[in-house]
Order: sequence, then structure tokens, then C-alpha cells
Amino acid sequence: MQNTDDIDLILTMNPHGWSTCWIFIGGNSYEVTITHVFGDPYYDFIKALSNLIEGQESASFFWSGEPGGEKFELRRIKERKHMLHVEVLGFKETYGEKIKEFTPAVEFEIPLKRFVIIAYLQLKNLSY
Repeated sequence: MQNTDDIDLILTMNPHGWSTCWIFIGGNSYEVTITHVFGDPYYDFIKALSNLIEGQESASFFWSGEPGGEKFELRRIKERKHMLHVEVLGFKETYGEKIKEFTPAVEFEIPLKRFVIIAYLQLKNLSY
């Protein structure tokens, strides 16, 4: 896990039911391809953030690709409740299949308030 304040997130809506999320950490980037065929991935993201804002200790959500996808695990850090530990885990299975193995992809810590603001500004820019 990188220890940096240089963290950003960019969300884009693409044609035909796809989105892309780029996570930038200290000059490195990670791309997540998201399908909207199986549900509303941004609703899942907003719901997880809302649960954390309301005081929940952790939340998770899945963003599916075709095939595979990512699981996002968001956990408050016990010693520093204002901080969030974010871990992105990749998987190869198709939607609906039992996930056998997760592969660590990205991991970082960020103030919860900052993460929520970044997410809000990105979601606000999307045109549904």
C-alpha cells in the first residue's frame, strides 16, 4: 500500500451501458471497466458511501465487467475513525458465478470526508 495524499478518482460514462473508473495513486493508475447490464453500479457506490457517512464501520460493493470485475472494500480505521481504508480486489468470474478467488489490485487510505467529496464531484459530472 502506498502512503500518499496524491489520490484521485475519475468516473466516465461510456456508450452502450459501460463506464470506466480510473483510480490514481501517487502517479500510478488503475482502470476499472464497469458494466451497467446487471444493475446500477453507481447506486451501489452511493449506498456504500451513505452507510459509512451514517456511521457504519465498513461497506463493500461490486462493480462487474464482462467477465470479471472488482470488489471494493471500504473500512474505517479503528484508531483514526475519520480515515478510510480502501481495498480493490479483482476477480475473473462472470456475473452470477461463485467467486473463487480475489486478487488484490489497489489499496490506499484516505480521509472519509475527502473520499466522499471526490466521489460526489465525479458522480455529479455524470449525465444519466
